[in-house]
Amino acid sequence: AGVTPRAMSGVLIAAMASTMVTSKSQIILLSHGSKRPAAWEQAGILSRQLAASLEADVRTASIFFGREDSDDSSGSDMLPSLTLALRHALHADGEQQTIVLPFVLGPSRALRTEVPKVLSAFQAEHPAADIKVGPCLAHAADRQAVTTYLSPALEAEIGRVVQQESLQRPDVLVCDHGTADADVAAVRHEIADTLRQRLGDGVRSVQTAPMERPSSISPGSSADDPLLEERLRALPVGAHAVVVMAFLSPGRHAGENGDVAHIIAQALAERPDLRVRTTRLLGDLPETLHLLRAIVTALLNAGRRL
Repeated sequence: AGVTPRAMSGVLIAAMASTMVTSKSQIILLSHGSKRPAAWEQAGILSRQLAASLEADVRTASIFFGREDSDDSSGSDMLPSLTLALRHALHADGEQQTIVLPFVLGPSRALRTEVPKVLSAFQAEHPAADIKVGPCLAHAADRQAVTTYLSPALEAEIGRVVQQESLQRPDVLVCDHGTADADVAAVRHEIADTLRQRLGDGVRSVQTAPMERPSSISPGSSADDPLLEERLRALPVGAHAVVVMAFLSPGRHAGENGDVAHIIAQALAERPDLRVRTTRLLGDLPETLHLLRAIVTALLNAGRRL
């Protein structure tokens, strides 16, 4: 039997309802950063969707590759830096709370070091600024976001691909960027583990398959998984595979004609017997928007930093 999409859980459906923000908080949707216009466009769409559903002011920013000037004379839609977005939020309504909402999957070094550095410098200049910072997506919902939001969404997405492409009992390969950071790699493992439980015998296997292996990684460590190209090369003759795109944004790795697409194309050139398909990006699935809304609501209701 093939894989079929399941209905979203009651918990997820409940989280989709009644998330309107009654205060006029300023929300900054903070991406990791990309030089690709497709990633800027995605952030803009998400920010507008959040603004409409929460009835709040939502602006975008990026940790890296953000513009620092208020007047972008280039005419591009490049996202502003976090510092610039904070200044705009403060100028818009200096007495209201600002929520920094990371659009980042795992607890990356950028979230742990770069963002606190920027916030510390900004609050030194504006000590009265009321700024709350949300968690990375995987650590939201009391660290149950993968189980409650992301894996159910990916299960349904895998089912869609399997049905649409008439795949037979595929191997599921969970692909992210790849990192030497064990805490970030743990998110990849958690996604794979929960998908393995949910998909059961409907698939041949569920395996982690990062895009690249950093030179700083310790051989044999928990972050040292076989790469996507290695997993594809090891598939049995005639195998079907679904590559789960555990990326949020269409940057140079996961975007059109990006690194992941090239890896798959090379594998198929060497192994024309394989059938390999990809899911949509995690950041493009509706449940990711629902999770972002839930994070904002939890921050406002709790009145504390998550």
